Amino acid sequence: EPTIIYSCGSAVVMQNVEDPHKQEFFRAHDSDITALALSQDGKTLLSGQAASPRRKDGPSEVIAWDLQTRKGIGQFAEMRGGIIAADMSADGRFAAASSEERQLFVWDVQTGEVVVNKRSEQLCSTVKFSSVERAKASRYPEYMLVTTLENQVVITRLTFDLAAMNYRGDSQRAQLPSSGLQRRFLCALTSPPFFLAGTTAGDLLIFNMDTSVFRAAIPVTANGVQAMCGQDGRVVLGGGDGSVKICEGRDAQWEEVKAMGVSGCVSGLALSPDGQEVVCGTTNGRLFRVMLSDMTATVLGHSHCAALTSLVFGTTQQIFASTSRSGEAHVWDLSDYRAVVQTQHPAKKAALAVCLAFDDTELLVGYEDGAIRGYFIEPCLPKQQPEDKNGSLDTPTDTTSSSPSPSWEIPTSHRGAVTALTAAQGQGGKGTMLVSGGEDGYVRVWHPRTREMVGNYSVAKRAVTGLKVDHNKPHVVHACSADKLLVSLDLQKDKKVCQHAVVDGVFTGLAQRKDHEYELITSGVDGRLLFWDEDEADPVAILTPMPDPVKFPNIAGAPTCLSGITSAPKLLCVSVSPSGRYVACGAHDNLLYIYDLQGRELMYTGFGHTGRVVAVAWSPDEKQILTAAEDCSVAVWNCFE
Repeated sequence: EPTIIYSCGSAVVMQNVEDPHKQEFFRAHDSDITALALSQDGKTLLSGQAASPRRKDGPSEVIAWDLQTRKGIGQFAEMRGGIIAADMSADGRFAAASSEERQLFVWDVQTGEVVVNKRSEQLCSTVKFSSVERAKASRYPEYMLVTTLENQVVITRLTFDLAAMNYRGDSQRAQLPSSGLQRRFLCALTSPPFFLAGTTAGDLLIFNMDTSVFRAAIPVTANGVQAMCGQDGRVVLGGGDGSVKICEGRDAQWEEVKAMGVSGCVSGLALSPDGQEVVCGTTNGRLFRVMLSDMTATVLGHSHCAALTSLVFGTTQQIFASTSRSGEAHVWDLSDYRAVVQTQHPAKKAALAVCLAFDDTELLVGYEDGAIRGYFIEPCLPKQQPEDKNGSLDTPTDTTSSSPSPSWEIPTSHRGAVTALTAAQGQGGKGTMLVSGGEDGYVRVWHPRTREMVGNYSVAKRAVTGLKVDHNKPHVVHACSADKLLVSLDLQKDKKVCQHAVVDGVFTGLAQRKDHEYELITSGVDGRLLFWDEDEADPVAILTPMPDPVKFPNIAGAPTCLSGITSAPKLLCVSVSPSGRYVACGAHDNLLYIYDLQGRELMYTGFGHTGRVVAVAWSPDEKQILTAAEDCSVAVWNCFE
């Protein structure tokens, strides 16, 4: 089955191309993965991460994985600063990586020994092994590693030293034109005996590795050659202008034979083992599958391009919506993880709040510039999506609708950002009203069709951080704020009916039980879940989620460096399950906590993000939980009783 491997935060994801639900996760990193490399035999994977935010010395681990056993077979922590580039030898014997501290390391994966340890004056931007060569006078194979610095190409030969009984590296610089060639390298590829490198100038540089001589510079694309892959005299290039081009040739003679374009700047390319297709990633969060025979393309996946801010389910478990700080709002089909609707703020102002209203036919988004925009999303229904997955020659087939323009807009709904959105029953019990909370501390009610303001309530001096329509009284809306207030508003009586306050902590989220007198639950930066009864001034119950310092290393995928936590994390969001039995909350420590409300017992602690978990939502059938985090990802958690 065709499989792709990519990084998502601190996890390596192995996914079936035909079925996105078939995913496997490799977890051992504690920071975002910045480099991936696969051995030519497909048996070993190498992953490198950004500098660890949880360790004082900030090591950047490089991990080798056995793809047959799905286990790590080597963990190298000698490097400092984030990993820039990494590669593996064709047989998986050696691993190499460069870091932001201008280090270059080569390890023997079998023994864990360091073979090369160098520090240069410049950053090493690319690291590439060539094919394995059999030495004539030795039974030990020889390896060639090519690295690029600024205006330099360095060729390192790894040979076995019989006297020392280990491998050692000898390096030399490739010769450049005497007139000088000022280039900054972005990507590279070895095609023995040649080394090909893409530059910021948009040209392809050719070097002969055997003679260490520069051969040619060929202009190929605009805005830099950002990625490349290839084999057997054919190379696929990805440009900063969104172009994907096939060039064929040898030595100094190369020509373009095919080309197409994708939306966004190409950020990565990976060639399939049979050489018939490539996977293309772009800076606008899309992953394309490109067939090289006719340059047709289909969209494999989508992602947000900035930290997520909010998410919400629709009336069914099939669709949900999410927003990010880059102004994006996506509507997703959970059956195949497609973004069926994508919107973007024209000035890329952060989208901070989202709501699906009117039986999921309308997407409402609140932005940091104070605007609320509505989008009709009928095209997002799965039954209306085209069944044909084949693309055209020049334009890749995208299974999303085109980014729609707002159907309506309230340009200045609040002074400052719109921080919360929901829908509630209006005055007199007639119709569904739109309710917004703002950075200005006001809760405002809007007519759903005319968009006129029909209610205005000052509930706080700081931002409203959560809105919740009462389960028992749909005309009552509860609001919590950053200045430690919890307020209940009766929209029929047009007045404030209840208020609670705390001395310490800031409320960050709001939910409500469906039993036990419909108690409200707030999450706070003091690490507590507070339970509120409208007839009591003080909380009637308190829960303090905190990972067990003994059990924590056993949490699926949690790095061992996270063990020994003794203080309660800041809680950033909370959600009660549809049945009312469970409560889930996301925290500043990147974890998901789930409690059983019947016994008030911590049931589960989940590690799936490398950024703060800012939003959590239960599916209507209670079988899944979604979490959104500042690592730009949405995690789907399966729930089984």
